[in-house]
Amino acid sequence: MESQNIEEYKELRHEIMELKGCITTYVGFVLLVVSPAFWELAKSITSQPNPIMSFVALIVGIGLKVVLFLLLYKFNSHNRYCGYCKLLEQEVFCGKDKSPKDRNPGIVFLWEICLDRLRSSSSRKDGLDIEIERYRGSQPSKDTLLKMSRKYSGPAPTADEHRLRKGWKLLFKSESEGRGTWQFPLHVAKVFAALDFGLFLLGLVLFRPSASQILQGRSLQAPLLFLLWLSFLGLLVFLWLQFMAGLYRQMRGSETVDAFCWKFVPIRYRILENLGLTDGYKLIGYSPLS
Repeated sequence: MESQNIEEYKELRHEIMELKGCITTYVGFVLLVVSPAFWELAKSITSQPNPIMSFVALIVGIGLKVVLFLLLYKFNSHNRYCGYCKLLEQEVFCGKDKSPKDRNPGIVFLWEICLDRLRSSSSRKDGLDIEIERYRGSQPSKDTLLKMSRKYSGPAPTADEHRLRKGWKLLFKSESEGRGTWQFPLHVAKVFAALDFGLFLLGLVLFRPSASQILQGRSLQAPLLFLLWLSFLGLLVFLWLQFMAGLYRQMRGSETVDAFCWKFVPIRYRILENLGLTDGYKLIGYSPLS
């Protein structure tokens, strides 16, 4: 690791540890709150339908999705930090025609600048192509960066194709932890999925609409309540679809640790070039991705 990167690396590693602690707190808080809710809902089960408590069960499930989307943002931040740190660990660069003493410009903090440029690239059709045009590093090559740019950057990265469909498979597949990813978000998703499924079953048992009333039209209230209940269930399923699409991006798509590492390469290179530090730029741990 270059000496200029050490302090920035330490600061970001500290942020990563704080972020992991925050995520663990969120998950623990949810389990602490939902456990008594399950108990109260279970006590409400009687021989008669209880639509109010049934709706409460679904509302609690929807509330869990709010927490999940907050966690999704935290997971994304974690992967960005780790991807950037992975790049800092691998970089080798020096100034052109400078003595070893003059090659070190002092401590360099580029995280906020790089993050800002990364965000702006996500809305550009050409993604990171503008940054890559000026790239002159040896490892990885410019062609490789262009290939990875198509895969991971821009408004529609190819790595995210069919994420709505593929995201659901993550819940039901057991895989060992691969390179460039973090398995903890998937374990959290499975815990929340189990909680939501339990809430759905409780809501179904508590609702128990009268089939004869709905079919024979004896009561207008029963079919209306049933349609309202289905709308709540549909909202719950829709939120799960959106969450799993986001989780797929972080586990297999454009927001993995490796993906962020690749995206930060041309961005950092361009800034380092302005500091005169890019002569001989390469990544010592570089290896092509499939």
